Amino acid sequence: MLYGYKILVYCTSKIDYENFSDFISALNIELIKHNWRILVFCTDSDLHSQTKNKDGERDFFNLINFNVADALLVSNRYILDDELKSNLVRQAKIRNIPAIFIAANNPDAYNINFNQRSGLGKIITHVIKHHRIRDLHFMAGSENSIESEERLEIFKNTLSKFNIPFDKETMVSYGDFWDVPAKSATEKLLAREKIPKAIICANDTMAISVTSVLKEKGFYCPEDVIVTGFDGIPSIHFTTPKISSIVCDAKRLGYETATFLLDIVKNPQKAPYNKDIEPTMFISESCGCMAKQPANTLNYLNYLKDCYRRYRVEDAALNNMTVSIHDCKDITEVIAKLKNKLLYNVMCLVKADFIVAQSNPNIPMTKSVYGDTMFVIADSDNEEYIDLPLEQHFIKTKDYIPRMKQILTSYSYPLIFTPIHNSDLSIGYLCFFFKNYEKQNYTKVTQIASWMGNALSGYRNMQYQRYLQTKLEKMYQYDTLTGLFNRNGFIHTYNKIMGDKNVTTLTMVMCDLDNLKHINDNFSHNEGDNAICIVGKALSKGVGNVVSGGYYCRYGGDEIIGIFPTEVSADLIKEQLNAFIDSYNITSNKPYKVSTSVGVVTSPKATFEELFAKADKLMYEEKVTKKHCRKN
Repeated sequence: MLYGYKILVYCTSKIDYENFSDFISALNIELIKHNWRILVFCTDSDLHSQTKNKDGERDFFNLINFNVADALLVSNRYILDDELKSNLVRQAKIRNIPAIFIAANNPDAYNINFNQRSGLGKIITHVIKHHRIRDLHFMAGSENSIESEERLEIFKNTLSKFNIPFDKETMVSYGDFWDVPAKSATEKLLAREKIPKAIICANDTMAISVTSVLKEKGFYCPEDVIVTGFDGIPSIHFTTPKISSIVCDAKRLGYETATFLLDIVKNPQKAPYNKDIEPTMFISESCGCMAKQPANTLNYLNYLKDCYRRYRVEDAALNNMTVSIHDCKDITEVIAKLKNKLLYNVMCLVKADFIVAQSNPNIPMTKSVYGDTMFVIADSDNEEYIDLPLEQHFIKTKDYIPRMKQILTSYSYPLIFTPIHNSDLSIGYLCFFFKNYEKQNYTKVTQIASWMGNALSGYRNMQYQRYLQTKLEKMYQYDTLTGLFNRNGFIHTYNKIMGDKNVTTLTMVMCDLDNLKHINDNFSHNEGDNAICIVGKALSKGVGNVVSGGYYCRYGGDEIIGIFPTEVSADLIKEQLNAFIDSYNITSNKPYKVSTSVGVVTSPKATFEELFAKADKLMYEEKVTKKHCRKN
């Protein structure tokens, strides 16, 4: 339960399919009467194929917080990863909540199904008895698919009832439940010497393809070949001829699923059981019967045109946004770009490491898919969101989204979660909270998710490239031991100072560590490195804290130099240097004393070589004087 509402977690894919809107509206309308809310977790693919994208989408279901779930619903036809389904059922069992599967026979769950045996058997019987056809062919789905094999078995059993012999080799083709494979299979079938009198298709999509190929090859349907489908998708009413089919009405399935769930919750002691729904036979032109109801083809075509036009316009606008997001310099610019009228009723959340420029986008920083914290990068309906300080954009992953209580209370429509990923790497997720059941909105879910994945992964890669470029530049310009400029970086900076018209006078400081060989030989090279660093700090911090605007460099092994774009007293520089080093020697407890010889020269603008030679000469003179004093 979440904020006083019972929560149904619904796992599925492909919500842009024609029937999803009908199903989810009927399911939700019934459940909200009983204080339920639906959280839909959907992916673009059915997770069947072994691809990197599958890994990115499969990980998404780890987002589900079963601690607030009161029931689990899974579309078996649209989630084809058996391991994932088993894990979902296992999580439901641990929390003692019911798991319901649609179009399945899962022994560990409740199952709700259209009675395929009864429905498909009805239309095959209609073709045999009413149209007196005994020469039938079956256009199956995918070979070895459980659903396809079940429908093939129904075909065989129905033929047996009428004493019609079955031969799989000549009476079965495979169209993979899709248009292109079905067309190819039909072309092969029509190339045979003997053409069947009826083609029974395992779904409507293949039936439409079969009639299309028949027409292309000069055959008439139903005069030459009868064709039937299964499922009852809207398109069967707008083809020529209209397709006879078995209608598995999505609205009815939604309503029946809701009442099934409510009954299970009301009687929790019942062992898991199955519920069958009788489908409806829709008799129409493709089998030789008259259409029972006229279809307004013009309105439907205009609707499809409007959908296509809207999709193209929005897709072009989104592509333009992609470029601008890739060019954003930081996350605040991305947040501003995502405040766009194309993004409505949606929140976008990314993993916390997404905003860390130096994290490699190809290597996850957390053990779990999303980690414990998410960063809210877009909240379309919150006008104040864009002005919030960045630290207020973080939320706990288990809470899903900000304003959850407000949204559950204000809107009774389902919340739709979908992943954002780049191949197999999870970036974050989207949450849509539409205020209607408009079909075009559900198409928008997959469109926005795909676009967001491209836009954000591109931005993230650009950020990491900039970080690496900056790192390389620092490696080129800075000394790794002291953190000061190296020779390349210092010369580059010196040339910039020379080009500054406001600079007329320069002061260069040359420091050379005394007795480096003695320290290395007697106390280790690590201690020699330490002494070099102390001289560097004495110049950059001891002097730099008093005289601003200086640049510092480890020029050679133990040579530290500095440049000030102004006149600085040599006595001041030496005083600050020696004070820093004396303080270090007193507190360090090192078995040696750090000291340095110094040369300071102030001059009108001159070349680096000229100024360096003068400072070096003065430094050397001081070093010789020190040696002479030690001998005496």
